Amino acid sequence: MSQSIVLSFIALSLLIALTFSYEIPLLKRPKTPEQEKRFFKMITSIQERSRLERTYGVRLNRPYLQKFGDGQGEYIPLTDYADTQYYGSYQIGNPPQTFTGIFDTGSSNVWLPSKQCKSIACYVHDKYDSSASATYKPDGKEWEIQYGSGHCKGFFSKDMFRIGKLEVKDYTFGEATELSINFAATGFDGIAGMAMPEIAVGGVQPFFDALWQQGQVKNNVFSFYLTLKESGKSSVLLLGDSSKEYYDGELSWVPLTNGTFGRPTYWLTSFDKIETGGLLIGGAYAAIDSGTSLMAGNAEDIAYILDKVRVKPDCSDIDTLPNVDISMNGQVFTLTPKDYVMNMQGQCLAAFIPLALPKEMGRFFIFGDTFMRKYYSVFDRTNMRVGFALAKH
Repeated sequence: MSQSIVLSFIALSLLIALTFSYEIPLLKRPKTPEQEKRFFKMITSIQERSRLERTYGVRLNRPYLQKFGDGQGEYIPLTDYADTQYYGSYQIGNPPQTFTGIFDTGSSNVWLPSKQCKSIACYVHDKYDSSASATYKPDGKEWEIQYGSGHCKGFFSKDMFRIGKLEVKDYTFGEATELSINFAATGFDGIAGMAMPEIAVGGVQPFFDALWQQGQVKNNVFSFYLTLKESGKSSVLLLGDSSKEYYDGELSWVPLTNGTFGRPTYWLTSFDKIETGGLLIGGAYAAIDSGTSLMAGNAEDIAYILDKVRVKPDCSDIDTLPNVDISMNGQVFTLTPKDYVMNMQGQCLAAFIPLALPKEMGRFFIFGDTFMRKYYSVFDRTNMRVGFALAKH
């Protein structure tokens, strides 16, 4: 039976791991001027639809996008795709077949395009060939995942999974036999989910859980260091630890919550308030999501924020915009205009996007890469918490 779940989308990371911990560089692929132009138009269009909804009652017809130590970890390099997508590499099979993927804290499955896929999007990505692997084992159970930016479906298989120097035998992952056209424009092949096992489609084990269970990493912790494209520094996913090399000061810890879901799902926290330009938004839940490029939240709340932080397209008023202060667990995390304004070929827009959420979810935000670039982020499964510190740039 095909199983499906609505999960978050988007872009980010790479991994590495050692018996202690491992660092993986994350990569960045620049957008072409035409791609930046389309992205700018898409975000401004969504922001304008939110304003119309609030002012004139126009419904935003868009479903929710479901989606400590001494640095002795596995370091995974990440590629930065124009400060909106960060992705890295992992391998499947023996001999290994290499793929690029988003390391996504907003979903829990690993999938990649299958050689059996005939969708147009599959032709522009590397595809897994089970017949070329000596360690392949069939599974056959069908799966389907709906992301905010498209859907994918296929069947499960088992094979050797490698990331950096770490490996998991007989790992269950998804072979995608159908991809929506949206995936043709991505700089990565697949997704490597790092959220809670409770939301994994098919009940399979997230890859970091498997690494921890098999003793591949020292601590049940991983951390992200995301850089700006002009900084010249490399983005990194560190598996099994955190490192002072990437942040200043001390980590501020925020406990996880089940929120309205009633069970562990995402890396879900709560915040006390958001303040900007005299506007105060009360407390709500927030998912810390490496797979979401921007800051997102309820359409009404984001519309109010945009009223205060909306930048002129020519960027001329960026120095007059207010800070956005987010209070979590007694600590204040500040985003300045330089943090939340995206400049694409001389065109500026505020990195806030509205979501049309079901009422039963209550107030809900997503703190994506815009937030995680400013604050080095540590994900601690042992203590069910997330730590933040000012990233070194």
